[in-house]
Amino acid sequence: MAPAVHATPNTPAVRPRPKLRISDLISSTAAEIDARIGEPVLVRREDNGEVRIYRNTACVLHVFAYPKNGTIRAVHIEARTQAGRLNGDALDNCVANFGQS
Repeated sequence: MAPAVHATPNTPAVRPRPKLRISDLISSTAAEIDARIGEPVLVRREDNGEVRIYRNTACVLHVFAYPKNGTIRAVHIEARTQAGRLNGDALDNCVANFGQS
């Protein structure tokens, strides 16, 4: 008796989404950022720009947006935890936590 042969269906490999980084958000519009990380908990308008604050369980993200070629875009981003301001990889990890939702 010949051994049974079982065919396995071809399933395409699922690539993980690339980790969201701060560089992915710089120069983005508010709508583009909201689409990627969700709605801000606070928007503070000042002069011709705005500060948008986003919060998750890992950190708080501050996005500073000002007009660039007639459109308000993110020009600077900071992140904090209760321990203080985040920099480098810790900042990118904060941003990546928003991208997972």
